[in-house]
Amino acid sequence: MAPRGFAPGPIRPYLSELRPGEIMPLYLGIMVLQVALMVHVARTGRPWYWFAILFFLPLAGAAAYVLVELVPGWIRGTPGRAVRKRATALVDPNRDYRQLVLRNELVGSIDDRRGLADELARRGRAEEAVAIVEASLTGLYQDDATLLIQLARLQAANNDAASALATIERLRAAHPDLRSHEALAIESRALEACGRLDEARAAYEALVLVAPGQEWRARLAMLLERLGRTADAARAWRDIAGAYELAPSHVRRAERAWFDLARGRVRSVS
Repeated sequence: MAPRGFAPGPIRPYLSELRPGEIMPLYLGIMVLQVALMVHVARTGRPWYWFAILFFLPLAGAAAYVLVELVPGWIRGTPGRAVRKRATALVDPNRDYRQLVLRNELVGSIDDRRGLADELARRGRAEEAVAIVEASLTGLYQDDATLLIQLARLQAANNDAASALATIERLRAAHPDLRSHEALAIESRALEACGRLDEARAAYEALVLVAPGQEWRARLAMLLERLGRTADAARAWRDIAGAYELAPSHVRRAERAWFDLARGRVRSVS
C-alpha cells in the first residue's frame, strides 16, 4: 500500500476510484518522474529551488518545470525550428521565395543566387533555375565546383541529361582531383538517360563503393536487368535485402522504398 499522505493534493480525489492494484504503479510513476526531472535539474545546472518544487509538488511541479525550463529550449532548438518552418510554410508558402527574390535584388551574392535557383527548381521552374546558375559562372566563379555540381543537378532535373553530362565533364576538367558523390550520381543517371548503358553501369559500380545508402545499389540492379544480366541483378537485389536485416531502425525507415523494392524483387524470383 502507498504511504499515507504521499499523494499530491490534486490527485487524491481520484485515488478512491482506483483498485488497490492500480495505486502502487501510479505512485511509482510519479516518483520516477520526480527523480528524472531532479536529475535533469542537477545535470543542466537549473536553479536549486526546482528540487523543492518537484519534491513537494510532484505533478504541478513537473508541469511547471516542463513549461518553464524545457519547452522554451525545445522551441528555440532544432525540433522547434523545424516545427516553426512547417507552420510558416502552411500559413505563408511563398515567404521563403519572396525573401530569396528580395535578397537577390538587394545583394545578389552567390549564396543568394544558389538559394533562389534551388527554390525555383523546387517549384518546378528548373529552366529558370538553370539560367540563374549559368549566369553566376563568371569571373572568380567561372569554374566553381559547387556551382557546376548544382548546374548539372538542375539540368538533370530539367530532363537535359546531355547538358548535365557536359557540365560534369567541365567539372572534371577544372577539378581533376575532386571526389564528389553527388557529381558521380548525376553522371551515372545522365549516362543511363542518354542510353550509354555500359558507361552508366561502370559509373554505378564506382558509386556504390563510395556513396552511402541503398538507392545506387538498387539503380545498378535495375540497370543490370535492362542489360540482361539477370544473375548479377538478382545477386544485387539479395545483397540489398540482406542489408535490411542488419540495418538499424532509422536506416530502415530512411531507405524503406529501396529495401521494399529489393525484397519484392527477391520474392518475385524465388
